Amino acid sequence: KLYFQPFDKMRGSLAGRLRGLYLKEFVMEHGKSRWTAEGMLGYSDVSGNLLTYDPLDMGAKIQLHIKEARVEDLVRPLNLGVKVTGNLDKDIVISGKLRNPHVEGKFHFYEGSVNDMFLQKVDGSYNVESVNGKLVFMVKDVHVETPWINMEVSGTVSDLKNVPLFDLQLKTNDVMLDDSMMGNVFNTQF
Repeated sequence: KLYFQPFDKMRGSLAGRLRGLYLKEFVMEHGKSRWTAEGMLGYSDVSGNLLTYDPLDMGAKIQLHIKEARVEDLVRPLNLGVKVTGNLDKDIVISGKLRNPHVEGKFHFYEGSVNDMFLQKVDGSYNVESVNGKLVFMVKDVHVETPWINMEVSGTVSDLKNVPLFDLQLKTNDVMLDDSMMGNVFNTQF
């Protein structure tokens, strides 16, 4: 197991040089689920100039592709207190320095449920950045499709380490809703 994921097979190559580590076609599989990672963690900038040897100053450019991962395996270590099932396809690019990484991703969640409410699919893209020492999660063009309602969501969730603060825009044509949701989990305003 790696990060609580029940992988059956792992293969790939990792090369280390004075200026960094290079990961080439690292593949992890479990049943139909397949994770592929490629990229580098380096001590030099794009021009090849040597930077510091502080691990948090390492530059990163890592691509991760996930196909047919089971969501229940992914969320198990988070102890959300919410029952989530389904499949997930995801493309992620991690770049910048480890001290202040930039994460971009696209996802496709399908054939799943949240607390037994069926979700046909949820598609969208997101960015994660560190702003003033706080992680900010920005979602864009997220489309939620259920048998009862279709919804578009965009906005931000910040301060992920403490009490998350959110500012989300919600739109649907199925019921008259074109609103914003702001606040935190203890104080929500529409």
